[in-house]
Formats: sequence, structure tokens, C-alpha cells
Amino acid sequence: MTHLPTIDLQNIPSSWRKAAPPPSGGNPVKVYRGFARRVNHHAQSVVRSTDVAAGGILSRDPAAAHDAVYNQYGRDPVLNGEDQGGVVEITIQADLWDELVATHNITERDGYPGFSRRISTTELRVNSQEAAQAINRCPRRIIAPKGEFDFRG
Repeated sequence: MTHLPTIDLQNIPSSWRKAAPPPSGGNPVKVYRGFARRVNHHAQSVVRSTDVAAGGILSRDPAAAHDAVYNQYGRDPVLNGEDQGGVVEITIQADLWDELVATHNITERDGYPGFSRRISTTELRVNSQEAAQAINRCPRRIIAPKGEFDFRG
């Protein structure tokens, strides 16, 4: 157990309090974040201190991360070379996930249409620096972005 602080629900916007993320069911939970460029650099610290409580940055749905690579406003993806973009998959162990949920260190909202406005999924908000640090210590891997989520054309 990591012993995360319990976050007061009053400090979390109401749209993020409607339904808690589901418990792990005893299994690791995978979450995703997409980057239009420099995925190898971003994978070293997926949740930055400036991301905490800023809004949705992760999703349990890889589609949201692939959408972010291609369709985030004002960012054209780099698809090859040293600065290429991609998706970071983070595997959060069941006990940590359950603690994140129980202490409100991570919250989720549904009805997220993605940057493209063409998907329907959920997104996760990280609500403390301690949660960000715990998530950043989890195993991760990089996934190539899927072109089927490129809706720019």
C-alpha cells in the first residue's frame, strides 16, 4: 500500500465526481496517454506536476490516447524519427489502483468525445502529486499510434 492522502471531494469539480472508476477486481489496470511528439521522453514521467488536477490526461480506453496523438488542436503528430509521438500504456497494480480510487486520487468522467469529437469514452483526472508519483513508478510501454484515429483530413 502506498498510503496516499484522501482527497476531499469538495476539491474536485462536480463533473469528475459523478461516478468513481471501477475497482480493479484484483487485476492490474491499464491506462493510456497519447503524445503527438517525443513519446520516448514523455514516457519517463507520464504524469507531470503541472498535469495534476488540471483535467483529464489519462484514459482506461486506448482509443482516447490514439485520438490525442492525432487530433489535439494545434499539434500535428510526428510519426517517425527521434521525436515521434505515440501512446504510453501504464500498468497499475490492483492494490495501487484500488487505493487511488478509494482515496479519490484518481477520478473519472464519461462522455469524453476526444479531441476529434468522434469517439465516446472516459477520461481520468489525477488529483494529487503523490498519485502522479505513484503512477509514474508503474511499468509502462510505448505503443505506435493507430492511423485509424487520424481524423484531421
